[in-house]
Amino acid sequence: MWMPLYAHAGVEFKKDWSTWEAFTKKMSDKAIADAIASNDKTGTAENYDAIVARLKSGMAEIVQQTLAAGGGKSLVVSHGGAIATILFMPEQYHGESIGNGSVTLLRYDNGKYTLSRLE
Repeated sequence: MWMPLYAHAGVEFKKDWSTWEAFTKKMSDKAIADAIASNDKTGTAENYDAIVARLKSGMAEIVQQTLAAGGGKSLVVSHGGAIATILFMPEQYHGESIGNGSVTLLRYDNGKYTLSRLE
């Protein structure tokens, strides 16, 4: 799946992912997701807009359930790429790499997310 995308971006694909940063400097998350979806012969891959809608809907559901239970903390586990999509906060998030297994702490208050920690 990745080799044609890397080739299109003019970056060598390496199995150890050592060229990932060079690749993502040439292709945005949206471009990557849309290219995967358009090249998916099974038709099951989502394009970027569908991914964003699904992730934002999921976060809204988590917030709603947490608030309905009286508030508090919720744990959401995801991979780094999905976290960046959920975090679409241009004033706070500037495209930093979010590694799998990292900790990202968000606060939610009156309809607004605040990025408290990004490691």
